[in-house]
Amino acid sequence: MSKKTALITILTRNNTDKSMKQLTIPFAEIIQRTNVAVGVMDNEYIYQYCNAMMADMLGLPESSIVGCHQDDIMREAHEKSVGVKIDTPDISAWLASLRKVQMDVSERQFVTDTIDGRYFKMHRMTLASGIHVVFGMEITELELVKKSLEESILALKIQATTDELTQINNRRAFMTSAEAEFTRAKRYFSKLTFIMIDIDRFKLVNDKYGHPVGDCVIQHVASLLRETIRECDSVGRLGGEEFAILLPNTDLTGANVIAERLRIRIAESSITTDTVTDLSVTCSLGVSEFSVSDEKLDNMIVKADNALYKAKEGGRNRVCLSAR
Repeated sequence: MSKKTALITILTRNNTDKSMKQLTIPFAEIIQRTNVAVGVMDNEYIYQYCNAMMADMLGLPESSIVGCHQDDIMREAHEKSVGVKIDTPDISAWLASLRKVQMDVSERQFVTDTIDGRYFKMHRMTLASGIHVVFGMEITELELVKKSLEESILALKIQATTDELTQINNRRAFMTSAEAEFTRAKRYFSKLTFIMIDIDRFKLVNDKYGHPVGDCVIQHVASLLRETIRECDSVGRLGGEEFAILLPNTDLTGANVIAERLRIRIAESSITTDTVTDLSVTCSLGVSEFSVSDEKLDNMIVKADNALYKAKEGGRNRVCLSAR
């Protein structure tokens, strides 16, 4: 496409005498100066034209683009670490995927980013003649604002669902997850168990060593719970020194094994802070199992809480199971 001959002639109306006159517009010059990236390829994906903005986006001079195949252009840019970001070392596979999309979809819009950190909203279309036209505008500022907003929303979501001291689920988030699992268990008659955990004589720790050490104890126990449970399990801090764990697809026997593992690991560990060395604590645990007679999650919680009470009454640092 010659920049000198790419002219368009249109008819315009004279505002004074309403007569019509011809106006010739240097279309190529307009495209060359616009901030819209424009590229044109023939039916064999060889670039016949690209303006300055498209060359800038691709990271190569116009002379390395016009007359060259799309694959060769992308390979050169990839080797020079310029232009469009390609998040794979396998450039051949990336090009094959690109060509498949181009052949399967005659028109599409997409956002692409470049190695130098810019974002472009692109539009590609294949004309009836087989010519491929690609154009787009830089939207870096908009995309960065969007990403910042998404990060802020995620941070607020984490803040709303995470216990600030322990960084595990807070009571609301844990109970929401537990309600969903309970509903699933009741619908499909699947196994589900609930473990209630309480740090033994925690008030004495606070009274003797102070609340900062008490906070460290809570953080320590929460960390051990998080590290010990399975990926499918949920753990949360219900408040104070009390925690809970929900075990999907687990019966009372399996939950007892996990609870004992937790109890032993906590009892055999120690906490060292700026003011105390090798402080050890124990926990009491109560375990309940979902039954078809449980109409709501609270039934399981009450059973686990009663079992926890028995563990406390029985001397602490032990696991008690609710009646089957």
